[in-house]
Formats: sequence, structure tokens, C-alpha cells
Amino acid sequence: MTNCRTCGSEITFKNIDGTFHPINLDGSAHHDICRTIRNEKVKSLGNTFTDNKGNGYLDKDGKKLYMTMSSRVIRGKHYKESACDCIPWEWCQKCA
Repeated sequence: MTNCRTCGSEITFKNIDGTFHPINLDGSAHHDICRTIRNEKVKSLGNTFTDNKGNGYLDKDGKKLYMTMSSRVIRGKHYKESACDCIPWEWCQKCA
């Protein structure tokens, strides 16, 4: 057993087809839990930011963890305004 360098939780490694994969002590894959633990640690720091891409939290190294992201409005030749929740350039049965 060893500790994960990213989140600090105890893990072990399993050889799957000649490649070692990090595994939690209960036998499940570690990647999803590691990301969740890391995100919770970053959120607990409370260093928030907002820029033109979105907003989120800064980790101890200043790396950005986006919680929401913004994007440009996409409009093409088939775009039409509607109150429907479909993709704007697709034709659906409700808004056609």
C-alpha cells in the first residue's frame, strides 16, 4: 500500500494486462474518487476566481479548477429563436 500523490488517500496497484493501475483498498478504480477528493480540497481553500472562460477555484499551485464555463453564442444559417430546450440549429418535433 502507498498514498496517492494527488489526493493523499491509501491506494494499491493492480497489474492489468501488463499495466499497473491505481486501485482503492476496496478494489474499485481510484481515478474518479481521486478527482472528487482533489476538487473538494481545492474548494475548501476558498480562493475563487472569475475570468473570461468562467469561474471556479485556484489550487495551492495557482492552477485553475473551473466549476462553470462560459462560451460564445453559436449561430449559423439554420439557427432560429425558440423557447424549446433543443439544440438551436437542430430541427426538433416540438419547435418545428
